[in-house]
Formats: sequence, C-alpha cells, structure tokens
Amino acid sequence: MGITGALLLRQLEDVKAATADPEQRMRLFMRGRIAVVARHQDLFTVTWQERAILGSGSYSRLAATAERYRDSVRSLIDDAKEAGLIRPEVDTHLLMLAIDGMTGCAYFWYREQGALRPAEIGDAFRDMLLGGVADPGLPGPDIAAN
Repeated sequence: MGITGALLLRQLEDVKAATADPEQRMRLFMRGRIAVVARHQDLFTVTWQERAILGSGSYSRLAATAERYRDSVRSLIDDAKEAGLIRPEVDTHLLMLAIDGMTGCAYFWYREQGALRPAEIGDAFRDMLLGGVADPGLPGPDIAAN
C-alpha cells in the first residue's frame, strides 16, 4: 500500500487542486481512481493480495496513509453533501467504503481490452451513486425490507 497509497493520495490531491466545484470533484475523483487502479493494475493486485502478510512496522505506516486518504475522501463526500449533491442523511463513512469497494477492486476485474475505458466506468459509478439505480416508478425504499 506504500506506493499504491501514494498514488491514490496524489490522485485525490490533484482532484482537489483542479476544481472547487463538488460535482466536478466527484466526477474527477471517480474517473481518476479507476484510471489509477487500471494504469497500475499489477501493482494494486500484488498490494491488495499480499497486504495481510505485512509486518507490523509496515502495517502502521500503511494504516496511517490509508487513514489520511479516507479522511480526504470523506471530506470530498461532505463537500458534495453541503452542495446538495448527496442527501444529508447518507452516512459519509459508509459511502466512502462503498466507493472504495467499487473502485478499488478494479485491479481484479478491469481489462484494458474491455468495452469501457476507466473514465467511462468512473462516470457510470458516479451516476449510479449520485442518481441511484432503482427505477423511479417503483415504490419507496421499503420494498427492500420485504
């Protein structure tokens, strides 16, 4: 996670430096995160597959980097909430974990020869998160409880 963490932090810092607009930041973040994972797929594969066998010294450094990254992503989400892009009741931490899972696992499933480029995947994920995936004609969210 040392190099991969630095790559992800850099991508997020670049997004924040590129624009102050929360909607554009979410778009650039989702696109860029997929692009970084796809561009360095071999590195992310090794890192994520082998992270469980790291020594405690390495783990402490990596955990600190991961926490800085997650704090920054939560900040990005909170900015989007304040701008009205995300409902206020949405749990910021859980949404950060959802984004991390959606985009972080691209090392496993992304294929360069696939139908979609990283930017298209990032846009699709962002649209799903911000627009939802349920058919608007369906009854409210209570149907999932049944």
